[in-house]
Amino acid sequence: MLRLHTPYGEACSIEGPSWPAGEAWRPGPSESLLRQLQLVYGIGPHTEERLRREGFSDLVALSRHPRFGAEARKVLQALEQGDLAALRQAGARDYELLSYFDSADLAVIDIETAGFRGWPVFLIGLGWQEDGSWRVRQYFARGFEEEKALLYLALDFLQRFSGLVSYNGRAFDEPFVAERLTYHRLERPHFLIHVDLYHEIRRLFREELPDFRLSTVAGHLLSCRRTADIPGERVPELYLRYMAEGEEESIMPVLRHNEADMVDLCRLFDLLTTGAGRSVA
Repeated sequence: MLRLHTPYGEACSIEGPSWPAGEAWRPGPSESLLRQLQLVYGIGPHTEERLRREGFSDLVALSRHPRFGAEARKVLQALEQGDLAALRQAGARDYELLSYFDSADLAVIDIETAGFRGWPVFLIGLGWQEDGSWRVRQYFARGFEEEKALLYLALDFLQRFSGLVSYNGRAFDEPFVAERLTYHRLERPHFLIHVDLYHEIRRLFREELPDFRLSTVAGHLLSCRRTADIPGERVPELYLRYMAEGEEESIMPVLRHNEADMVDLCRLFDLLTTGAGRSVA
């Protein structure tokens, strides 16, 4: 556990594991987006089905349609230019826009908090790809007074990335951190993309999984079952005990829990983006 100094005091950094990353991809329009006729204004599921029966299998073919051709050409132009705002407005999900980013542009994030909204963040796990490998790092606050320094360190590190990857982070991690940044009067970062794997897992494996806890998903899809993990609901209790007792051993289960979440998240990202991020949509 390395103590780091910031303009707002100290916080700690913990280097985690490193392992080979999955296959990289070349940024550009994905095949799945080119096949999505519903990105064209005025086309819903039934119209799309009819158009496919008529031989309009992708947007290139649709661009020659007498009624929808002009709108299809607008979408094709947005795809060619990488106009993320226009593509989102047309209905593309952030996961489908991954192909416009290099894997090294993305940071995986998972946080641990001392309670519900209004309580401090005390641990931020970050994962990223570097030289063909995944790396994991944790920023840790030993007490509430170190939260601002913790946030500063994480934000400083995240400046190099264009996008985030999380698991239920749109509903939890992102708004929680935003609230704490506002509390500490720190500037909120802007990311071009936030891929929440929770929603993609639900969409793709709804009928196959008993629940959508990250540990359950990893056990089924990655054959990775945790043996000595703590339930997430115990995290605040263990952190408060650590602050009261000051014994590093009492916080180790929480650090290991977050590290396991980070490793599972990175591996799930690799699983879902196998084949240059184009095989799953």
